[in-house]
Amino acid sequence: MFLPGAPAPEKLHREAGQKGRTVGERQKNRRTDSACGAAVLAAPPCCREKKTMKKYTKRQALCILHEAAGNYERYLRGKQFLFAYRFGTDVRFSVVQFSASSFLHLTGMKTNVPANAFYERALHSMLSERDIEFRSGNTHRKLAVLQSIPQITRGPSLIGRYDEGTGFNLMADAVIGNEKPLKLTLAFRGNGRTGYPVSLLCEDVRRISRDPVRVLAVWKRGAGERDFAEATYCSAGEDAEAILSLWREGQLVFT
Repeated sequence: MFLPGAPAPEKLHREAGQKGRTVGERQKNRRTDSACGAAVLAAPPCCREKKTMKKYTKRQALCILHEAAGNYERYLRGKQFLFAYRFGTDVRFSVVQFSASSFLHLTGMKTNVPANAFYERALHSMLSERDIEFRSGNTHRKLAVLQSIPQITRGPSLIGRYDEGTGFNLMADAVIGNEKPLKLTLAFRGNGRTGYPVSLLCEDVRRISRDPVRVLAVWKRGAGERDFAEATYCSAGEDAEAILSLWREGQLVFT
């Protein structure tokens, strides 16, 4: 779902940057006021250094799963997000969609519960220790950042092609990861014009991607909505409306 090779769109005018800063400031304030923002500010120690990786008990894992499902439902489920970024002198876009069935893939847990049922049980705090098993140490690393997934759409991030030569066994086309404070990376696979999350990693996105670039802005739309009307993030100095106008004028999406 990374976007090389697109026809060059019109260049954005930096003179209009003040408007982008205003949008960015509004989104910054919104993030810090939200429950989601408060939950993702501090990076867990296990995501700073592998040597200090925490091992969770099943009881602790259930608490994380239940709380993470609440964040996922509030900020992600049923929504599409439009990521804009600059590749060379061009501005390009990727669309990512979050569904209920994707949640299980991101947890790294082993279970006999079907994906949609697993999500519903997590959302209503009805999972039991009998429902889950740890696959490996990577499951614990996923749990460390699972509650912070919404931060990908609400703060500074990088996007790039997934690099198969990095040793991570992912069936992915692209990755999006936070610049700071968390080492949080989502892997996506494209399907037509839309990408879907397939894995979550507690890793620096620059370790598993080819030449990642900075995300300029992010917008969201709910089910049935045609336009990406609400910006969830805009980088300082960027004009969110000017960027979005390129999308509205028919800018291609590559997956």
